[in-house]
Amino acid sequence: MTIATDGGNVMTGRLPQPNRNIRAALTLGRAKRLRSKIDIQRSFDIGVHRHHRPLSARIFRRSDDAATRIVVSIGKRCGNAVMRNRIRRRIREAYRVSQQQFPQGLDILIMVQPHRPLTMVNYQTVLHDLLGGL
Repeated sequence: MTIATDGGNVMTGRLPQPNRNIRAALTLGRAKRLRSKIDIQRSFDIGVHRHHRPLSARIFRRSDDAATRIVVSIGKRCGNAVMRNRIRRRIREAYRVSQQQFPQGLDILIMVQPHRPLTMVNYQTVLHDLLGGL
């Protein structure tokens, strides 16, 4: 199905794409994930410890003002692989949709204590309480 538009362009019937800048700001790509073993160890050793059940965090402020990087660590005591991945995905999604509320230039290591999976809205509340006021 093609529809001619004014100016001679042909539209293929697809929905218009949202602004790429908005989409890029809300993604959690490689630059926003803490991946290096050295950086994770530095956050664990030097970072400030915060706790809000069922999550705790080590937060390290970097000298640059680049994007905040995050990693979620969850142990086998939290359940089988399906349960751990469900919790990890919900925490990352809760952070992704509210990442604009947190300052730039941080490395955040989130550690998960054993608990039943919460809803994403509950994880957003816990993250806001855990990381608020930075």
